[in-house]
Amino acid sequence: MPTQTGTLHAPPWCPLHHLRLHEGGYEVASDQTSAQWFRVVVDVCSNGAYTNVTTVYVFFKYVTVNSQHNTWVNGQNVSLPSTPAKQLSVNIANRTVVIERDSGVRVTYSISQELFVTVDNHLAGKVCGACDNYHGIVKDDMTTANGKSYTDATVIVGYWWVGDFSSW
Repeated sequence: MPTQTGTLHAPPWCPLHHLRLHEGGYEVASDQTSAQWFRVVVDVCSNGAYTNVTTVYVFFKYVTVNSQHNTWVNGQNVSLPSTPAKQLSVNIANRTVVIERDSGVRVTYSISQELFVTVDNHLAGKVCGACDNYHGIVKDDMTTANGKSYTDATVIVGYWWVGDFSSW
């Protein structure tokens, strides 16, 4: 992944579409402790061999993007580009939906189901989720929600299953 000054990216082991996960929702990244809280959850299904990311939910305002890039904000279908709130923009470029919040969070979701979350340095260490805490310390990237270390990315992501989402 390209590195931009002042931003941190999810570790390269976190391409969810290549993992074998149970169907349901998984928390990819969140900061639910600050005034500028956010949460990124993916809903996945399996085609038998690999996981498919069917929907990405981004919570600051409630933004939903499905695998065909249909986009909703607070339950209302929107055309892209859209600026549904003062500090939030949703655009599409090169077959990738880009959701950005002025507080330093960027979520991109491509038509090929690649999902990237990028946060500014001021959020480093405050963020948690299946794709690391974004503080740039590689030795603890492979840890679960309860802090246990594993070498299998599927095991790590599995610990971030979210109970408030269910498989359809």
